[in-house]
Amino acid sequence: MSVGLMFPMFLKETVTVSDRIDVNEFGDPVYGDSREVKAKVENVVEKILTPEGNERESGHKIITEEKIKMDSRIWLPGEDVTDQNASRRPLTIRSNSTFDLRCTVFETWIQGSN
Repeated sequence: MSVGLMFPMFLKETVTVSDRIDVNEFGDPVYGDSREVKAKVENVVEKILTPEGNERESGHKIITEEKIKMDSRIWLPGEDVTDQNASRRPLTIRSNSTFDLRCTVFETWIQGSN
């Protein structure tokens, strides 16, 4: 069996994601309903470059088959999804292929604890 076909077996955790859908009259973001996304969550503290070219320190790397948008909110496994302050935002997102090139995976780096 190829790595690409087996890849979903490695996604044993679930993160909760809520995408920004609008901006209210005060300019604040409005988020849609949250959804669960199968993932592999790794504690990774490393310096990364944001899309704006700024160097930031990450706290976690989330690996998924689904691309998470840069303006989404993310809750790690076990966090209270009703607490907006517990959510995190992506610092950067990269895509890669599995070794056999059959599956695209997304790596989303987020900051550490809030």
